[in-house]
Amino acid sequence: MKIKLVLFYFLANMIAGMEIQISIDKQELKVVDDEKIVKTYVISSSSYGEGSAEGSFKTPLGEHFIKKKIGDGVELGGRFEGRVFYGEIYPIYEKDEVYVDDDVVQTRILWLSGLEEGKNKGKGVDSFERYIYIHGTPEEWLLGTKASKGCIRMANKDVIELFDIVEENNYSKRFFNWLKSDVGRKTISSIQENDEPVFVSLQIEEVATRQVRLSGDAKLGLKQSQQKCARCHVVEKGRKNSIGSTPSFFALRTFDDWDLRFSGFYLLRPHPAFTIIPDVTEPFDDSRPAPIVPIELDLNELQAIIAYVQSIPPADLGEPVKHQ
Repeated sequence: MKIKLVLFYFLANMIAGMEIQISIDKQELKVVDDEKIVKTYVISSSSYGEGSAEGSFKTPLGEHFIKKKIGDGVELGGRFEGRVFYGEIYPIYEKDEVYVDDDVVQTRILWLSGLEEGKNKGKGVDSFERYIYIHGTPEEWLLGTKASKGCIRMANKDVIELFDIVEENNYSKRFFNWLKSDVGRKTISSIQENDEPVFVSLQIEEVATRQVRLSGDAKLGLKQSQQKCARCHVVEKGRKNSIGSTPSFFALRTFDDWDLRFSGFYLLRPHPAFTIIPDVTEPFDDSRPAPIVPIELDLNELQAIIAYVQSIPPADLGEPVKHQ
């Protein structure tokens, strides 16, 4: 029993500590450490209201954690395209009442992930998959009112300060390091039930990996990407007119399974609603046409796009994503 209590105490201490509290009613963000308010910032939540449905542009409620921090060292006002900073410094309107047409993401990104299954985590409501961030905004004059498209907006200087205060979720790494330590191994191995060990050590075998080179015409892939994908994604360096919350090809390239994602992109939402691949996808129902101009490409063109993506460098997003 004593050992189990020690393990519980260790885990409890890992999940305790600093937290962020956001008040929709007050349009405030508070940093709380050891039950004491450290900082209070004015914010903007969604002008569409509160909710978690994919495509709703609403701000999700419930408990979240910071899964990814992006933008360390980026200059004040630096604009992100698909979470990549290409060097553009976007104007900041602190007092001038200027409305910005694009949903500009600036200066720092704190990418949130939900903790409550069915509420802000999981199919159709997942905050991480909806690209819900805390980020800087050029429309600082609107802070204190509901003005975003789902994210939590902050003043650019404030989001830099917040970025430096809080940390990414590193509990899994800390627990894993503890498990590998002598104390951790001895603690876990000593837990018994009916005089039998509950846990046993596993022998880890190293597995060799090989690099796979995909076939396809990368030049054709770039052309097809520009024609078919660029209205939403950044597909090449220097291009700026994508949807701000849509990941760039460079960001997608960082995933270990990027090739699988691209190979079956037409199955991943929202693509099935407007993508046609002859002899692969079902034709659209005449009574339910595509909501936007459809994208049509054949398998050779898709293979070319994959070959092009393989040729581009992955974006430098800092430390790898830390999973729970």
